[in-house]
Amino acid sequence: VEPRNPADLPKLVEGLKRLAKSDPMVQCIIEESGEHIVAGAGELHLEICLKDLEEDHACI
Repeated sequence: VEPRNPADLPKLVEGLKRLAKSDPMVQCIIEESGEHIVAGAGELHLEICLKDLEEDHACI
């Protein structure tokens, strides 16, 4: 995942931390390339996680 605006990267990182704490089935990984990966229990779970990330956790 990546923010729409690169200046929102700190918000995204904080939001990913909150998301991982609120859902034990979510795994947030930062690759060596700097890419942020969100892993979950399936496609529907990931869709919900991304919606929650956008609306509740990162507010971006």
